[in-house]
Amino acid sequence: MTRLWFRVGLALCASLALGLNLGLASSLPQPTSRGTAASGEVALFRPVFTLDQPLLVGSEIGRMEQQTEFRFPDKVSQGDRGWYVLDVTLEVEFAAAAPPDAGSYITVATGGYAAGLIHFVSERVNGQPAVRWDNLDLFNGNTRGNGNTRGLLFDRSVTLRFRNYLQVSGVRPGDSTLSLTLQHPAGDGVVTAARLLPGSGIGSSLVGPPSLKVEATVSPKQARVGETVTLDYQISNRGYPAREVGVAIGTSGPGLVAIDAPSQFFDWVAGAGVRGTSHFQMLAPGRHYLAVRVRGHTGGRPELLIPLDVLPANE
Repeated sequence: MTRLWFRVGLALCASLALGLNLGLASSLPQPTSRGTAASGEVALFRPVFTLDQPLLVGSEIGRMEQQTEFRFPDKVSQGDRGWYVLDVTLEVEFAAAAPPDAGSYITVATGGYAAGLIHFVSERVNGQPAVRWDNLDLFNGNTRGNGNTRGLLFDRSVTLRFRNYLQVSGVRPGDSTLSLTLQHPAGDGVVTAARLLPGSGIGSSLVGPPSLKVEATVSPKQARVGETVTLDYQISNRGYPAREVGVAIGTSGPGLVAIDAPSQFFDWVAGAGVRGTSHFQMLAPGRHYLAVRVRGHTGGRPELLIPLDVLPANE
């Protein structure tokens, strides 16, 4: 059995966790990877509900969904003095001879709102049967080269542990449910059984999901053709550290040209974040714009558009 530890939760392809629009994960670990692959723990994580009996679904037992009841505090909402996190361990078994491209989805939800969804699909690699899986989460996001978000398996089973922030709609005061669902959208599935193991459950943290912010200033704010302006920017983050953050600075046309490299890349951005500087030379008079674009695998995609008036050169 392959055992992988990671933080996951796919956003149902469009908007799952906290209503954010997210894309599919794209990182590739080594086949049959074993051991630990993780980016850090949620700070001040505190259990709220812990499963004491397994949830079991599978086509062979004739049950594709199972749920258990638990209770949120009477006065609770996601992000109001705390954040609620799904923390589960899942055992998955695969068919011995699934047809090519047989797909299965495993969903874990609270109150009917998914916080974790993993896609499995069968294929052949060098003549061997294999299963490819992918997911996305607000801890690792669409993480390149990281074994937390996509994998290729040659074993008949795998154990996965994953975490993700719950949807806003999945956190409601009072009674709720924790559910496990197995689906085969095309009819033929590669997953035969899935078990949500005891110890899985819901926890809370004072640290919310990543949320990036960009600020920038240009000096001087007005320049002449042939002169140089300086752009200073700061990227900050409120919440769990944002992973693999890139910043690119573009111009509105040929009236400006970058003197130095206008792009940077950061593995992590936390708290007050990072600062950067770029320089541009003025080539033509008129109103021009500098666009500061930030792209994080987690934390969002903030942008700034800064106008810049360029005067003719002194004669």
